[in-house]
Amino acid sequence: MRSKEFTISREIAVALINDDYSGLYNEELAIDKWLEDEGVEYITVRNCEEPARFTQCEVTGLCYDCIDIIAYKQ
Repeated sequence: MRSKEFTISREIAVALINDDYSGLYNEELAIDKWLEDEGVEYITVRNCEEPARFTQCEVTGLCYDCIDIIAYKQ
């Protein structure tokens, strides 16, 4: 299994980890497309101790409080 690091919004990471997209109405299509395009099976947070930083989310292209994750692919 391969892995790749991404920077994504904290809210999207929580939604993916908990499989709960409630409250992310505008982001749902972007998340589904990203998962399909990247072939992501599951994710983990790279460093739970690291605070979120305001930067561009690689899923939506918009700026949010983001964290670094590791996405595991097929």
